Amino acid sequence: MIARAMLTAAALLLCGSVQAAEVKDILQHERQLLAGQCSEIEFYPGFIEMMDLNGDGREDAIIDYQYVHCDGATETFCGSGGCTLRLYSGSRNGAFAEAGEFLSYGLKLRGSGKKRRIAISVHGSACGKAGAASCTITGRLADGKFVIERKQ
Repeated sequence: MIARAMLTAAALLLCGSVQAAEVKDILQHERQLLAGQCSEIEFYPGFIEMMDLNGDGREDAIIDYQYVHCDGATETFCGSGGCTLRLYSGSRNGAFAEAGEFLSYGLKLRGSGKKRRIAISVHGSACGKAGAASCTITGRLADGKFVIERKQ
């Protein structure tokens, strides 16, 4: 019951200009993905952030698993490689499609509109480096997928 109230509150507080039903669909999908791993799931503020990531005029979603509690535990989906981060691309019909998933230490948005790029900080091994070395994957959302443009 508490988790359901948190889900509703998160949808209402964090959806910005997106209709709550659309955000609720994303959160329900995330809940289904976690169902086999957690008996109680709580989404906290910061779990979902809605914004236009590619300048197409439609909202997209950033899901950050450092803001989910699984059976009361924090950072269940975080480790030495970072926390699970998932991107959803918004479509013309209002539906969302998973565009990419990463173990991440965080992301930064650079630029705006169609020139916006998403820089995701990941484990060094993603760039062929030692794990502790910095590695950033930079890309954009295109055709419903995250397209990597550069690894450094």
